[in-house]
Amino acid sequence: MTMPSPFEIGKQAGGGVLGAVQEAQDVSALDQILQGAAQSDDPNALNNAMNQILGQIQDPARRKEAVGVLQERQKQIQTQMQQAFKEKQEREKEERAERTELRRARIKSEFESPEIKEYRKNLGLREDVASQLTPALENARRFADSPSRFVPGTEASKSLGDLATRAFAFYKPLFGGRLTQREFVQSIKNLSADRALPGGFNQALNLIESMVKQAELEGDAFSDLLAQGETPFEARRQTRRFMKNNVDQILDILQQGTKVAKIKLPKAQKPNQSISKAQARSFLQKAGGDKEKARELAKEQGFTF
Repeated sequence: MTMPSPFEIGKQAGGGVLGAVQEAQDVSALDQILQGAAQSDDPNALNNAMNQILGQIQDPARRKEAVGVLQERQKQIQTQMQQAFKEKQEREKEERAERTELRRARIKSEFESPEIKEYRKNLGLREDVASQLTPALENARRFADSPSRFVPGTEASKSLGDLATRAFAFYKPLFGGRLTQREFVQSIKNLSADRALPGGFNQALNLIESMVKQAELEGDAFSDLLAQGETPFEARRQTRRFMKNNVDQILDILQQGTKVAKIKLPKAQKPNQSISKAQARSFLQKAGGDKEKARELAKEQGFTF
């Protein structure tokens, strides 16, 4: 059955229906109208509904009777709504407390999980190893303006090679198998040996210094996310995504250095060019008699030893 409108309720009130409050169906219909108006976003909706009802009552005596009934019902409805609102607030408060408690339990469980313990351990190890590279960085910077930095096998070249090897060791997990140690070291050497690139040697060192700083940055990013309320798993996921962007930038720079080095190969020295006995002896002398180092030096110059 369709609920009566305020006009219909008013007409019934004119016939004395409102006065007979024991008529449950009529009172229920009246309450629905008043409750609907009270819950409206329009602050005047309740008064408008009451005025519409009263406007249909022509008899002054019955209108007075209706006013009393309406005001009483209005008070009851407002009390009910206030109580319902209070109960809703209490339920929401309890639900928030329950969600907070569940989240705390989840965070504690994740924080103590083997995965997060291993991740935090590795973060600490990377920071420790990275911090130990500072002296090696400073040592390599001594050769920033030395002509010997372009000559394989010199102290300048060795200092950079040693630095690059150690840098790759602690940064390897972040590369995620996208780069081998040999490729990384060679790319750093290519970048530093590019005479056409302004500050190529310094750029190679700055790149490694950036990697060193990122080790600490990763730990800070993870801690900040935890402080902001993220769960350990989510904090690790966001940190890894953040670090991936840094890794991509490093790989782009290294790739550029590799491309430049390939372009600058002397025309007389093509890759995999056969080496003469005299050239082999020369490389062995530069490597101090170490055949493996001699092979590396020869390969850098495009020879097969």
